[in-house]
Amino acid sequence: FRSLGRQCKVNLLSSALEGSTKMRHQLIYEHRYARKGIYKISYVKATLWIFNYDDSVLVSDIDGTITKSDVGGMVNTVGLGKLGFKQRAYAHAGICTFYRNIQRVTNCRMLYLTARPMNLIKETRTYIEDLEQSCRHTNSNVKLPPGPIVTDTTDLLSSFKKEVVNKTSHHFKTEMLVTLKSCFASAGRDTSKYPIFIATFGNKQTDVIAYEAAGAPRLTMFLIDSYSSITVMHGNKGWFSSYDDQRLLQTTLERIDMIQKGMLPMPP
Repeated sequence: FRSLGRQCKVNLLSSALEGSTKMRHQLIYEHRYARKGIYKISYVKATLWIFNYDDSVLVSDIDGTITKSDVGGMVNTVGLGKLGFKQRAYAHAGICTFYRNIQRVTNCRMLYLTARPMNLIKETRTYIEDLEQSCRHTNSNVKLPPGPIVTDTTDLLSSFKKEVVNKTSHHFKTEMLVTLKSCFASAGRDTSKYPIFIATFGNKQTDVIAYEAAGAPRLTMFLIDSYSSITVMHGNKGWFSSYDDQRLLQTTLERIDMIQKGMLPMPP
């Protein structure tokens, strides 16, 4: 793509994907440059995900939502890797099986949305793709469902300042979700009757702010704390003991079914 104009790039990509039924494509960008008189070539790999206009999306935060805590998540899934140690399976119990069951029954798509900076995408992607937990019902190992990982576009220091100091990471998350929602709407989706984001999971009130701003229903909006207790942000705010709580799976599936059928109840 190096010598092509923007429209040519779009047309070339569209032609390459025409008729494709694959949801995920691997892209490699070749960057040629000269440094100190030496000609070099670098390669950047990326993943292109294809969504249909009628797909439903489950949105999940990472640190504190999949990992057991914000700080612990960064240390165990990024810090250790940069020091040469293998990343730990540092996660809330049952998260892999829970998300897999939701995806299997509803046929939804996954979206991992994190305030981590872009320069940590490699470690973040490795964590999401490699995380594996034992399923107590089948005695087999289960991984998280595949899906795009959207990070903040800033550097580590700026991202840390947003998340910890200013507590404004929801601005970035809102922008990303609203942009994605507009793509579905442009393709003809009635996003008011059939919401894009059928279930959303986070661990802070700023996550709730971002999800609400993007039109996600509170009916299936969940917050998890450091003890793995989960609260739903609708009505009487039901409480669940963990991702392994079968009541959580049943409640989530029942409410997602209502949303996918266009039977979203009025806010309480």
